Amino acid sequence: MPSTRDRLAQLVDEYFEGERDPDFDASGTDSDVSSMEAVAFMKLVGREFDFHSQSRDITPIKMLGQLADYIDPPSS
Repeated sequence: MPSTRDRLAQLVDEYFEGERDPDFDASGTDSDVSSMEAVAFMKLVGREFDFHSQSRDITPIKMLGQLADYIDPPSS
């Protein structure tokens, strides 16, 4: 079973049709992702990982790495 980061990388590749490399440390603005693209991608991620979050819950998420940690929190 692929890791959360691997699956997110696959979703980025599929959603953006290979036009963007999944950079887990870049912010959406650094990656030139529009707000509409970000919302649509988050809906796709929500369906893929079976979670439904309120926008206030995901608003602080600015990087793909943060999203991976939100979906699958690192163990301490």
